[in-house]
Amino acid sequence: MTPEGERALDRWCRFMGYGNPRATLWIVGIEEGGAHREGRFLELLTNDYRPIPGTDDLTFEPLLRRDVRERSAVWTFAQELMGRVFHAPDPKAVEMFSETSPIFLSNAYPLAKPNTKGAWPYRRYLSKIEYEQYVSRCRPEHFKKLRPLHTIVVGHGKGAWLLHRLAFRTGDETAKVLWNGELEIYQQSRLILAPFFWNRSMSRERIGEIATVVKKLMTTG
Repeated sequence: MTPEGERALDRWCRFMGYGNPRATLWIVGIEEGGAHREGRFLELLTNDYRPIPGTDDLTFEPLLRRDVRERSAVWTFAQELMGRVFHAPDPKAVEMFSETSPIFLSNAYPLAKPNTKGAWPYRRYLSKIEYEQYVSRCRPEHFKKLRPLHTIVVGHGKGAWLLHRLAFRTGDETAKVLWNGELEIYQQSRLILAPFFWNRSMSRERIGEIATVVKKLMTTG
């Protein structure tokens, strides 16, 4: 890993997401959507996001990137979930992204990654193994530091479940398992682990089931 690559990766690991970090509900996916661009990796060396109040070194952005809002299928499912949780007939009517919104959107891994068949786009600065090891070591600690006590977390994408558990599970709590192993509920930890939202196993019915679990957790204090 080059010194420039380490500086950029450190800043990306401290960029926590979009919306309101103090929100009631966090939705945490696998990785950022969009193109796997080298320039995107270096962006934080010249473009700062906002500091999160009450922290010394973590950042966020209230507004979701426009290209994600307009093209992301995952975001469509997130809107559906938010509409059901907050009883909005039109999910788009819920103010999703502001410093006072009821949700926060984040990812286990802070940068887009290509699939295993694609070339690693950031190889000039670090290897894929270095990236994954660094994120697995630092990212859960940043989440623990930032997460408000009563926040409910919906982690989606089985490829990131291990990191989700490291970041959000309380102790060695055992999950209630549903959907033949496709859904895990940790009531004490206020954590729900679901398949990737843009997945053939997901449906509006299943999004509705997740929303029901979220609302039940909201009533438990």
